[in-house]
Amino acid sequence: MKIKAYFFKYIFPGVVLMLLFFSCATNKNSFENRAYHTVTSMYNVNFNGKEALKEGEREIAKKRKDNYTAVLPLYYYPPKEDLGAINPKMDRVIEKGSKSIYKHSMLIRGKEYVKTMDDAYMMMGKAYFHKQEFQQATRIFTYITKQYPNWGLAEEAQILNVRTAIRQGQYTRAQQLLEEAEVMIYPKKSKKLNLQYYGAVAELNLTDPAGEPEDAISALIEMLKLKPKKDMRLRINFILGQLYEQEGYTKEAQKHFLAVIRSTPPYEMEFNARMKLASNYDGSAASRALIVKELNKMLNEMKNEDFKDQIYYAFSELERIDDNKEEREKYLAQSVSAFVDNQYQRTLSSVTLADLLFERDQYIQAQSYYDTALLTLPSDYTNREEIIKKASFLKELVDNLNEITLQDSLQRIAKMSEGERKAWVKRMIDKYTEEERRLEREEAERMMLLQTTQSFANVNVNTSGSSKWYFYNPGSVSAGATEFYRRFGNRKLEDNWLISNKQQLSFEDMSNLNTGDLGDVEEYDEDGNLIVKRETDPKKDAYYTQDLPLTDSALAVSDALIKDAMYNAAIIYHDLLRDVERSNEMFEQLIKRFPESDLVAPSLFLMYTNYKKVNNPKNEVYKNRILTDYPDSDYAKLIRDPDYYKKLQEKLNELENEYESAYNKLLNKEWEQTIQIVERAIPLCEPNVELKSKMEYLRVIARGQLHNEDTLKTGLRYIIDKYPKTEIAGIATILLSTFGDVQLPGAATDSSQGDANLLSINSPFSYLPNEQHYVVVIANATQLSIADIKNDLTNFNRDFYALQKFNINSFYINQEEQMVTVSRFKNGELSLEYYQTLLSSEIFKDYLKQESIQVYCMSATNY
Repeated sequence: MKIKAYFFKYIFPGVVLMLLFFSCATNKNSFENRAYHTVTSMYNVNFNGKEALKEGEREIAKKRKDNYTAVLPLYYYPPKEDLGAINPKMDRVIEKGSKSIYKHSMLIRGKEYVKTMDDAYMMMGKAYFHKQEFQQATRIFTYITKQYPNWGLAEEAQILNVRTAIRQGQYTRAQQLLEEAEVMIYPKKSKKLNLQYYGAVAELNLTDPAGEPEDAISALIEMLKLKPKKDMRLRINFILGQLYEQEGYTKEAQKHFLAVIRSTPPYEMEFNARMKLASNYDGSAASRALIVKELNKMLNEMKNEDFKDQIYYAFSELERIDDNKEEREKYLAQSVSAFVDNQYQRTLSSVTLADLLFERDQYIQAQSYYDTALLTLPSDYTNREEIIKKASFLKELVDNLNEITLQDSLQRIAKMSEGERKAWVKRMIDKYTEEERRLEREEAERMMLLQTTQSFANVNVNTSGSSKWYFYNPGSVSAGATEFYRRFGNRKLEDNWLISNKQQLSFEDMSNLNTGDLGDVEEYDEDGNLIVKRETDPKKDAYYTQDLPLTDSALAVSDALIKDAMYNAAIIYHDLLRDVERSNEMFEQLIKRFPESDLVAPSLFLMYTNYKKVNNPKNEVYKNRILTDYPDSDYAKLIRDPDYYKKLQEKLNELENEYESAYNKLLNKEWEQTIQIVERAIPLCEPNVELKSKMEYLRVIARGQLHNEDTLKTGLRYIIDKYPKTEIAGIATILLSTFGDVQLPGAATDSSQGDANLLSINSPFSYLPNEQHYVVVIANATQLSIADIKNDLTNFNRDFYALQKFNINSFYINQEEQMVTVSRFKNGELSLEYYQTLLSSEIFKDYLKQESIQVYCMSATNY
């Protein structure tokens, strides 16, 4: 007995410890080693990793928010912004899987002897999949299929590989993997694996733009036959209903939506299934009455307050089936107005209504709903680019139509007698004041109601002995909310909520909050003109009269705005909307109101072509008027010769080829050949002044090279005088200034010389300090990199002028020199300030050590 006790007390523990010690080795294939590592990894590390994986997957399920206006995905994948909540759990899974492999794997001569290693790899692969790190997941799933083909997880790993490829948009690869998976799974006769396989088939066809809805439907039906769990069964039935709806099988869609409703689904799914039933009704009076009754009941239930937009959309679908267009538009408008937080529904309702209005040529109303849709238009929305395009040109149309209406109204009021105008202003002020008083009365009544509510809330708070945190105490929250409403009113949830009147608030206003009261500071526009302060108080007369065209010059400006808006609107009708009738109407209004306008000729020509296309005899009226009133215009020439523009383009192409040929000769220093080509081409350039000026410039440069500097200077002055408003005149001016006898305004000079003495008396330049200015850099392109100069200027602007936007452009002056311009500056003083900062900067100082670069300031006129 004593020997036995001694054995169990001293000998046995030692033997066990020795066995445990020797069994920890992973490089020796023995029964003890295999048993130890299998048991330890299964019930310790792998178990903890799987538990963390379950927690993470439960977190994903909790965050699921489905968009029922589109076909539901079979499997839910959280958006990237939601991954932060699950990533820590998935990182723990990866940590446990890595630990299990590192400490317990017995991979000896390419063969694994611990039967739990495929589990460790699988949970790591799933963790990477949920983290949406698909490349890592792919590597692990592929490794499982190759390393452990007969261990029981290879088939699931193959399916997960298919889903990983789908998530990466690799649909061809996914199809190949799916075919391999079918070969692996079919012999197993496993319900679980078949569910996974058909799920992958359905997901591929639902996700791939080239997928077949029929194949998705077949796969989903096979899944239903395998009797999946309730959550998956509900989802499959809802998706089947949506797919059948898309394919036009109304009865089949109804059957599956009814299957969802009868299975006691979550409320949101049930609600949307009922909505779908409404949009798939069979058109019978009895069916309609039943659905309308159900929808009205849902509309009046408080729990559906946030779903009214969807209920109104369901009503609109009823009217769509019954072809009641007016009622459908009414319900769609109500759906948009009932928006709470379902952005996709607002987009769907807005686009649907906008399309209906557009089809009826109700462009102004359509534009407002397209504009609403753009606020929340998803990046993957069907026909997204078409919607953006329509919204864009409709906005342009509406802006022009509103301009016409506004200017007509202003002119009408301006034409009133002074007494009538004063009476009108008084009516407007009285109307505004009355509205202001009404709002004040409503506010006072609301405040009284809130104060009454507060007294009850305070009683509840004072009598409550709860010590819970504030937001866990309904009484405290109620009292706090009441106090907030009492002090601040019912504020919309938005930035700057504390500011009650944000209509006039701008970033400039905010920047002035810290500058104190600076009084009336004069402001100037880009052309140096004084900006007159606008009246913003609706109770003052000036608020209503400040835009009235009361002088001849103001009336002329107003007429010009109307004329341009009419022409723009007519062109939009003609080119973008293909609404020839409205285009012609607008053109006719333009011609009637502004018969002397330079837009009459193009308007007449477009009406002529419009009527000619439809064989309307009115085309002869407009044709004859063009030939009579504008006989020398391009429009008259085109009527006489339909090939006129074609011939003109051919002539232009020939001249451009001649210019290119002359330019190449110049680059090759073939001066005489350059002059010969130019002199042959110049007579043919009329009336193309821009091309003619460029030709002349090439001749001036070539003659300067053949003769002397004075010849070049004389030629440059000739270019500047003859073509003062062309681009080439600016280049000639810059080149002339490099000779040193003329200095550009704003270039570095001794301040004692005085600004007015910057130019010589005979200079072609003018001193215009209040004009827009440029900073110009002239550099020898054979010695310096123009790209580097532009890049350094960009960096300089970012460092020193981050809040201002400058354009940087470069032009060739000749074969060696290029001009880089920084534009634009409001006046000379600002350009000179920039110039001085640039020259003193570290970025630019190295350039100034070289003679091959010069920097100037100059006004727009001198440029």
